[in-house]
Amino acid sequence: MKRRQLVKQDKDGIWFTRPYLGTNKVTKKPIRPYKRFPQAKTEAEAEKMAERWLEQQTEAAKLGVSSRIVELIESYIDLMAAQRVPKNTIKTHRSTLRCYIAPNVGSMRASEFTSATAQQLYSVVLMQESRRGGTISPNTVLKIHWLLQGAFKHFAANGIVDNNPMLSVPAWTPDVAEAKAYDEVQAAKLTSYLKGAMRCTDTSPEAIRARMVAFATYVGYWHGTRAGETCAISTTDAQLWRSNLHVHCTMVEDGGEVIRQEKTKGKKSRNITIYEDPVVEFRRHLEWADEVVPHAGDVLRMVVTTPDGGYMRASDLSHYFDDQIRDPLGLPADTHFHTLRHTHATWMILNGANLVEVKERLGHAKESTSLALYGHLMPGRDAAAVEAFAEFARRAEQMEGGAL
Repeated sequence: MKRRQLVKQDKDGIWFTRPYLGTNKVTKKPIRPYKRFPQAKTEAEAEKMAERWLEQQTEAAKLGVSSRIVELIESYIDLMAAQRVPKNTIKTHRSTLRCYIAPNVGSMRASEFTSATAQQLYSVVLMQESRRGGTISPNTVLKIHWLLQGAFKHFAANGIVDNNPMLSVPAWTPDVAEAKAYDEVQAAKLTSYLKGAMRCTDTSPEAIRARMVAFATYVGYWHGTRAGETCAISTTDAQLWRSNLHVHCTMVEDGGEVIRQEKTKGKKSRNITIYEDPVVEFRRHLEWADEVVPHAGDVLRMVVTTPDGGYMRASDLSHYFDDQIRDPLGLPADTHFHTLRHTHATWMILNGANLVEVKERLGHAKESTSLALYGHLMPGRDAAAVEAFAEFARRAEQMEGGAL
């Protein structure tokens, strides 16, 4: 049987190959990658180069995709989803691929991607305008970096690429912005509004939603819970008899579905103390909800729900906070539901709490996160130094002509 010719000569005399490697599972089109070998002097040399190159393409073809970066990373994300990686992580990866990697380097083949390509990509992304105006956040580049790092580690381990170019790309370490919190005047305005909103007796769907959002805001303000965590607190998590709030879940969105995921962003559960005033408000809220909000049979009931008793999306809660509370109260436009968490932590620290206590209460995975966000609030360690200067200043004032 005659052996099929692997390489051919182009019109300019350069050897090339374009093998058939199956069908793309996404586009349903034939996978026929094209590669030229200008360094080859003879057909035999070209065939050896083609065979080495084809090994990488074949590994990609086993996944039912071409060797283009965009399709390989999409396949890698599919694999992560099958391994039950948190849905919010999968959602973030897909968005990162679609918005930043695909438009800039998506058509490039994985074997052509270098460490220089990665760093150029980061620079290009940082110069782009964000969807909301202004520049792209450095944290977005961090998301790109972690996705590329994980993907190319997988590609190298499975023979799709010879080397992992991300090994020589420095870990992206954007500056962590100091947390923005509400000051005493703004906090007073907020708590005054909440006190009235949590007493509303109107039973229209709009009024029920507004009261739910007000109570969710109150919970976030008093306990520092994230929006997703606040929406995922069940009535059994609010252990009022011992003044304890068990935070162990978060609401995530998977397409059009809302799922209560048994894991927080910090990847561990925590128990936080409910102060006596919030205990009273929790009881009042739960009694009201039992009367006016439907309960779907044996489904575990959440403390904060939609007017029909369903799960409230974290994104909806954040949106309602902006529109129904922040803007009407004239609070800063660059603050959001998450600002309640920063406010909770800020005022704890300013009133004597240490970073370990703040870390445990907020559920940060690492103390360094708390330090980066709130370290600037910690009392200075220069008390002895300023006392030494004060002694000097007092002596200077006592010297002739030294008074200020």
